[in-house]
Amino acid sequence: MALRLDGSGSRRLLEDGSSPVYSPDGSEIALVRSTVEYLDSETRWGSDLYVMNAEGTNVRRLTHTPNVYESAPSWDPSGERLAYERLLVIGEGIGSSGPMQVNADGSCASKMFSARRSVLLMPTWQPGPGREAGGIEC
Repeated sequence: MALRLDGSGSRRLLEDGSSPVYSPDGSEIALVRSTVEYLDSETRWGSDLYVMNAEGTNVRRLTHTPNVYESAPSWDPSGERLAYERLLVIGEGIGSSGPMQVNADGSCASKMFSARRSVLLMPTWQPGPGREAGGIEC
């Protein structure tokens, strides 16, 4: 939902998104959408990262990870990169893959770093001038 600062003028931007976050310049929104894939006799549940224009148009899928849950997108101050968390489905449970990053166009998805025996959730960029990471070189 988008609405004015005074709470009026609400409108639905997307039917099935969650964890929306505006880009630093306010032109785009990163969000998470649930996914389900049917492969032969197997059903794979998960979620993927998406970006859309701030008006709710031009929805673009950045990641495609069956049986993986991605969440908590966070924009780099430059607006060129996103950090997010990735949780793997392991048997009947979930394990952390660590903080991930991807360019805002969906290219170069990669793990930011590994931390053995630790679960690191909800990565976020520190805002402010001089903290821009820019795009990821593939």
